[in-house]
Amino acid sequence: MYKKLKYLQSINSVNFPIDLKDQSSQKIFAINFYNAFIYITLSIQVMWYNLYGLFAFTGLILIGFAVWQYQQTKELLQDGVKTTATVVELLESTDSDGDVTYKPVFSFQDRNYNERTYISLVSSRPPLYQINQKVKLVYDPNDDTDIKIIGFWGLYRATIILSCIAAPLLIIGGGYFLYLRDSL
Repeated sequence: MYKKLKYLQSINSVNFPIDLKDQSSQKIFAINFYNAFIYITLSIQVMWYNLYGLFAFTGLILIGFAVWQYQQTKELLQDGVKTTATVVELLESTDSDGDVTYKPVFSFQDRNYNERTYISLVSSRPPLYQINQKVKLVYDPNDDTDIKIIGFWGLYRATIILSCIAAPLLIIGGGYFLYLRDSL
């Protein structure tokens, strides 16, 4: 397809106006009109090819990040320290619409009996937790920022969100290339 496109770009076109009463001029006009039609058709095909290729590539990248997030969570569950935390506070935040959402603050003791706090990354309305509620956490003793709530969304939120964005991109992009493979 690219070879045809390059060939058509290299053809010199006839300068207009031309006299269409002459039969050779009519043939030249017809050939140039046909070449222009093919050029436009191939340009559109290349555009769709690039667009769907971008969809498929982006989907693959997002799936790669989703798998990486899953592996990180799996390693944290295997190597991390599991503990019970207590909700000590609910931080209020106001969004752009003026709605108040609540972000829980957890307090727990690490292996060395140091009191640590963790502020959840997710805020909600109504609050997901109540003050003094006990919640299971897992943390990496070597990384103070790697803390997750033991629960489906607490552990796999990033994996699920990335997969949900990647799936349609892969289906659309991959479906186009399967269509091209079967139609050729």
